[in-house]
Amino acid sequence: KYLKYLHEKLMTGRLDLMKLKSFLGSFFKRVRHYSEFFWLFGEENTFMTGEFNATTDQGQTFTAYFNDGDFRGLGVIDSFMRQGVSRTPAQIGTK
Repeated sequence: KYLKYLHEKLMTGRLDLMKLKSFLGSFFKRVRHYSEFFWLFGEENTFMTGEFNATTDQGQTFTAYFNDGDFRGLGVIDSFMRQGVSRTPAQIGTK
C-alpha cells in the first residue's frame, strides 16, 4: 500500500489522503513498537498517549495514564477532517 501511495504521489504530484489513510491503517496493524513510527513521521512528530485500566487481585480498579513525545497539534490531517473528507487528491505544490 505504501508503494502504491508513493507511486501515485510521484506520478501526479498530488497527495491522495484516502490512499494515505489506507496505508496508515495497514501500517498501524503491523507495528510492534511505537518507535517504528519514527522512520515514517520523524521522532519529533511522534507522540503517544493513552490509559491502562485493570483490576487488582483484591477487586479494586485502577487506571494508569501514559504519554510520550510532545503533542503539537493535529496538523494537516486535522485540517483535512475539519474541511470535510473529499476523495479529490490534494495538490502538493504552492502557487
